[in-house]
Amino acid sequence: GLVEGMAPDIAAEWFAGFMEQYPNIRFRILDGSTDDLLEKLRSGIISLAVITSPCDHSLLHSFHVGEEKMTVIMSRAHPLAADNGRKVRIKDLVGENLIVPSRKALIDTIYKWFRMVGEEPKIVCEMDSYLDAAALAGRQVGLSIYPRTAYIPNDSLVSKEIAGDKRMEYLFVWRKGHPLPVIEERFIDFVKDKVLDVTQQK
Repeated sequence: GLVEGMAPDIAAEWFAGFMEQYPNIRFRILDGSTDDLLEKLRSGIISLAVITSPCDHSLLHSFHVGEEKMTVIMSRAHPLAADNGRKVRIKDLVGENLIVPSRKALIDTIYKWFRMVGEEPKIVCEMDSYLDAAALAGRQVGLSIYPRTAYIPNDSLVSKEIAGDKRMEYLFVWRKGHPLPVIEERFIDFVKDKVLDVTQQK
């Protein structure tokens, strides 16, 4: 299972490398939000996933595989889009209609960001699809808060990082207490080695 954002790009490198070692391997990949994928893990529909934090670690094995900055997607006509280069501060978003991912844990995080500046977010829409959120931002329904890799479909939109190092963490997860086939155990070890190599190179 793969969430949107950076996860497909991260995993594509793993798939390519693993297929070199096991040319006959076949994958079945399901997309979804973190909550969707956690439910699919619990029900046994999938056995491995890349999700975003936070999650309940008491039920899952997990390790960090990446992170990316959070951004605001807006219409080029919005006043915040005019200042090239400047990051968007949480204070800039006070009173603005906000379109956010529907995951409760992330919404709770957004509320924490606003409370740190003594304000509350004005969330008008929750949705999973980056494309749908971008479409609404383009029609000036609101400003969309999504990871930096969220797809920007046309030139009428602008994406700006949120100041203050606001980030999203990606985790590779699988269920505790549920033995996996040998090939999946090997894939986990392969991914761990890849992540370790990247960490050592930094």
